[in-house]
Amino acid sequence: MSSSPQFPIADYTCSSRWTIMPLGFLNQLEKFKSFYDDDTQNEEEKGDTSNPEAEGIIKFNPPDYMYLIGLGDGSDDLYPSWAECDKILIPVHFSDPEHFILLTLNLDEQRVLVYDSLKGCLKKGQLEAVFKNLSDNLPLYLKAIDYFNKKQDSQIVDYYENREDVELMIEDAPYVPMQSGGHGDCGVWVCLHMERIVFGWD
Repeated sequence: MSSSPQFPIADYTCSSRWTIMPLGFLNQLEKFKSFYDDDTQNEEEKGDTSNPEAEGIIKFNPPDYMYLIGLGDGSDDLYPSWAECDKILIPVHFSDPEHFILLTLNLDEQRVLVYDSLKGCLKKGQLEAVFKNLSDNLPLYLKAIDYFNKKQDSQIVDYYENREDVELMIEDAPYVPMQSGGHGDCGVWVCLHMERIVFGWD
């Protein structure tokens, strides 16, 4: 009977701090401005259905809004504050074609690395829409999770604060293994990428 394979011991002393967002985070982030705008509307205006300016306002859903904030402000035990993290790992799912990729957001460097094990399979514009969502909603989300007050680096705060959107450097991560043919392995590769980043392996 063969012995079980030996894996490297996880090194929790590595300097990089990280957090992993749940699948679907970017979909929620895309709605965040609607949640936020609705929350800041005057209570009387929201209750006055005869007010034409109130039409089309998305009904505020506190559970969705507070859940999203909890992913970044440190109030949820499973998710540390973004202000304490070097890397935010964001798995992304596309339904057409069915595909998973991983993004790592480094707020200090204003950079996003893309881990894609099947480059070229996404339709034109799909990745660009993801990056636009992130850059458009990031400053507002950072404000909502109190990032600016918690972050100790004033230069980084100055870059993100008081902006409607941000310019992020988008790069393909180096040395990403490509899956061999067809679909079906991309979700596994996303998990492997996250494992190696979290444990500090090459």
